[in-house]
Amino acid sequence: MTDPTTNPPADNADDQRDSEKAQQTPLVKAPDSRGKNSGDSNNGLAVFSTLLALLALVGVALTWYQTQVKQVQSKSSLAVGVTEIGGQVSRLGDSIARLQTQQDGVVTVDQLDNRLTQINTQVSASLDSIGASQQELRNSIDKINTDLQAGVGAYLFEEVSQLLKLANHNAVFANDKSMAITALQLADGQLKQLSDPRYAAVRRKINEELTELENAQQADITALSATLNGIARAVPELPLFNEPPAQEAQQQQAEPATESNWRTALGEVWRDISGLIKIQRVEQVPVPLLAPEQRYFLNQNLQLYLNKSELALLQRNNAVYQQSLESAVGWIEQYFDLDDSQVQGVLTQLQELREQQPGGSLPDITGSYDLLQRVQGR
Repeated sequence: MTDPTTNPPADNADDQRDSEKAQQTPLVKAPDSRGKNSGDSNNGLAVFSTLLALLALVGVALTWYQTQVKQVQSKSSLAVGVTEIGGQVSRLGDSIARLQTQQDGVVTVDQLDNRLTQINTQVSASLDSIGASQQELRNSIDKINTDLQAGVGAYLFEEVSQLLKLANHNAVFANDKSMAITALQLADGQLKQLSDPRYAAVRRKINEELTELENAQQADITALSATLNGIARAVPELPLFNEPPAQEAQQQQAEPATESNWRTALGEVWRDISGLIKIQRVEQVPVPLLAPEQRYFLNQNLQLYLNKSELALLQRNNAVYQQSLESAVGWIEQYFDLDDSQVQGVLTQLQELREQQPGGSLPDITGSYDLLQRVQGR
C-alpha cells in the first residue's frame, strides 16, 4: 500500500502547474507614454497593474490554500479509508477463522448416515424393550384381574352361603317368615351378580323356596301382639261381677247426717233396718267382695298372663301361648261381670286369639344350601 504523503493526487499537481504559469505570465504590458497625459495614464496603469497583481496573488494564495486543504482532506479521507479497510480486513480474518473452526465441526454425509443408523438401532432396541415391558405389564394386570375375580367370587360365595344359613335358621328355629324371605332374596341377588352359569340350578331352587315361604300361612305376629297389649291395658277398667252398685257407692260417699230434724234421722234408721232384711234364693255360695288391694293383685295377675302369652307369641311357642290365654280367660270368667259389654268384648278377643297358631311350622328351605355346597364340591 502506497503512502499518501509521498504521492499527491493528480488534481493537486494540475493546480500547482496552473499557478506557476500564472506567475510566469506578465500581468500588463507597459504602454508607451508621451507627454503629461501619458504620465497620468502610466500611473493609472501602474495602479491597475498593481491591483491586478494583488488580485492574482490573492487568487494564487486562495488556490494554494484550497489545494492544501484538499490535500489535507484527501489525506484524512485516505487515512480513514485505510483504517476502515484495516478493520474490514481484521473482521474478514476473524470470519475466516470462525469459518475454519466451524468447518472442523461440519459432519459429512457418511458420518451423518452412520449416526442415523446408530440412532435407528438404538430406537429399535428401545421400542423392543418398551414392547416387552408393556407385555409384561399386561400379563401382570391379567393375573391381578384373575386373582381379583377369584377373590370376589370366593367372597360372594361365602356371603351367599351365610345368607342361606341365616334363612334356614329363621325358618327352622326362629320361625320368622319375613326374615327368611329377605335372606333368600339377598342370596339370589348375590348369585345374579356372579353371572356364573354353574349357580343357575341354585338360583332356581332359591326361587322355589321363596314361593313356598310366601304361600305359607302364618299368623300376623305384630297384630296379635298389639291386641294382647290393648287387652292388658283395659283390665283395670273391667267391672267385677260382685262389685257394689253405683247407687250404694254414692250413698257411702254421701255426707253423714248432721241435721237435727228427727224425721230425717228416723228415715235413715228405717232404711238401715229394711236394708238388713232381704229374702232371696241362693243357688251358689256367694263370693265375698274384694278389698282394693286384692283387686290390684287380681289385675296384676291377669295382666301377667296376658304378657306371658304375648312373649310366647313372639317366640312362636304355641303351647305356652295357648296355656296363658286359657288361664286369662278363666280368671275373667271367675271374677269379672260376664253381663258387661266390655267384659264380653275382651272374652271375644281372647277366643279369637286362641284360634291363632303362632308356632306354625314353615316349609323346609335347606335344599338351596345343600345344592350350593355340591356345586362348590364341598
